[in-house]
Amino acid sequence: MLSLALWGALSIPSAAADPVTTDSPTISRSSHAVGQGVVVLEANYNYSSSPSVHSLPILVHAGLTENFEVRLETNSLTWQGSQRGLADVALGFRYEFEPNWGIVGLVTLPSGAADFRTSRAVPFVSLNHDQPLSDVDGLLFNAGASLLPDGSTQGLGTIVYSRMVREDVSWFLESALIGSEVRVDTGVQVWLQEDFVVNLALLRGLSGSGQEWGGTLGFGSRF
Repeated sequence: MLSLALWGALSIPSAAADPVTTDSPTISRSSHAVGQGVVVLEANYNYSSSPSVHSLPILVHAGLTENFEVRLETNSLTWQGSQRGLADVALGFRYEFEPNWGIVGLVTLPSGAADFRTSRAVPFVSLNHDQPLSDVDGLLFNAGASLLPDGSTQGLGTIVYSRMVREDVSWFLESALIGSEVRVDTGVQVWLQEDFVVNLALLRGLSGSGQEWGGTLGFGSRF
């Protein structure tokens, strides 16, 4: 869902004892579904420069089976200068078809305020793979694409290295190619309890166009 904030999933190595895993604060999305009967709520504050945009991304994903979940995500309240309003909503799914391999499909619907609304539905699909390296670190890969309203295709490729630096703290470094834009970001997640995590990340654009830098602060909670 490249028209939204592009929050992704941080692959959590097995050093943590079954903690909640979230799709923020990385651009990448994990291969893992949340599990049958599980609901995960994620909420963040996001800022990006060039242009200066503030938003409050929200993601809700609910497991219908152990390996299939439905998803609702939106940047919700968004403001850019004098423009303020609700962003579009995206509906989709994640299917973990093999251990550590998953597919995410989303459709962004033209449902937001006029200043932030896409002119037509925007489909997005990605193939996601988690690759554990040890009990405390791992890699996450995403490859995907969206069909933009003008009929062009925008690709997405990401790689994340993550490491548990303590039993309740994980650090990550990510590189992402979004269309022609190259971005890197780094951040931490801190588990206050198994079902609640807070996250912080900083992002830098390297392509000389589009977003120059940004940051996010938020939480994830499992029910």
